[in-house]
Amino acid sequence: MLSQGPLLLVLLFLVIGSVSSVYTTFASVGTTSTSLRSSRPAAGPIRLPVTSGAYPTGVTTLSWSDADRPETIDGAATGGRQFAVSLFYPAHSVDCAARPYFPEIRTFDAALEVTGQPAPRNVDQLVSQFSEVEMSSCADVPPAKLEAGYPLVLLSTGGSMSRHWYTALAEEITSHGYIVAVVSHAYSGLDVYPKGGLIGKHSYYDESVPERNAQLTQRLREDVTTVTNRLLEFGRKGSNHLLEGGIDTARLAVIGHSRGARAVNQLLAHDERFKGGVRLDGLGGADRGLVLLQPHMTLRGHWERKDRLRALDKLHRGTTSRSYDVAMEGVSHFSFTDLALIAPDRFAGDLPPTEAHRRVSKLILLFLDHQLSVQGRQMNMLDSIQLQGGVTGVAYTPH
Repeated sequence: MLSQGPLLLVLLFLVIGSVSSVYTTFASVGTTSTSLRSSRPAAGPIRLPVTSGAYPTGVTTLSWSDADRPETIDGAATGGRQFAVSLFYPAHSVDCAARPYFPEIRTFDAALEVTGQPAPRNVDQLVSQFSEVEMSSCADVPPAKLEAGYPLVLLSTGGSMSRHWYTALAEEITSHGYIVAVVSHAYSGLDVYPKGGLIGKHSYYDESVPERNAQLTQRLREDVTTVTNRLLEFGRKGSNHLLEGGIDTARLAVIGHSRGARAVNQLLAHDERFKGGVRLDGLGGADRGLVLLQPHMTLRGHWERKDRLRALDKLHRGTTSRSYDVAMEGVSHFSFTDLALIAPDRFAGDLPPTEAHRRVSKLILLFLDHQLSVQGRQMNMLDSIQLQGGVTGVAYTPH
């Protein structure tokens, strides 16, 4: 049994978005686009929020095809499972030109134009804006060394979403002394892969078909596990990788939005390496009988559906560790992504997107700081923050 007590909070948060209604098919498209479409004339650079932590941020891209995980869609083999990961890490103070926000933007644009694949709220009309976005991170710069290494956070992206649309959140968390790996999911998200071109959500993974839905959940969990294992190998002494000696293997956490929250639930139930997790605006499947063994938090907007609220309450009550449910007013499903910062008229809620980003990031960091330390895990996180209107929180404590 668990006891719960409603608590008001001061912080609002950011969530990583997905759109479950989008169905896209496999496409391999070259970089032949000569112009980028836009719903508005170019208006100059779009600057992502400046990070508030002590560390500058570096970023590198990891991509590979995993021969150990053959991909089969509709009975047809497509080769090894494709991976694309944006890896953010604390860097030395450097003076450099920041990496382009969306390096594969022309391939992305060409694929959308040629195939006519749907995208969240006609995001294909915003590709020129993506070219104008300025981020803080420098590409492939030397990391800031720390004897004990940095905690590692895996971020599982939502359905029909690109990993690039989580840059502001990843940079902010990284600036406070974390390594953040943003993981794309082939045939679930919407991203460009070196060997596969643009891969979007595939109709094979029909969430209304229980067997296919279960397969999708398994794929998401396996993706994050595969990336985690690869990063831990890179972090070992003698790996000759920029992460060599840089990961504190005792402090791993996972974040996932909407469909990506399924990976959070599965990993906290089955992989003891992860010491905490955050679901962003999603239930994460809430499988019957699933017991989460590590602390977790739900950050969400205002949910109207009573069945979702009951399922969420049941999930929290079935945990063996402390957990939190935090609801906020004034946010949309996309307020927790860069999309709200880039095109607020289309994607933001009533809360200004920069303020939503600031408050969300702060609460996520508070959770990570608590759950990845021995002392913090014994405390009620909500007791350590100031309260503010517009947000409500419930702390679940196991007996």
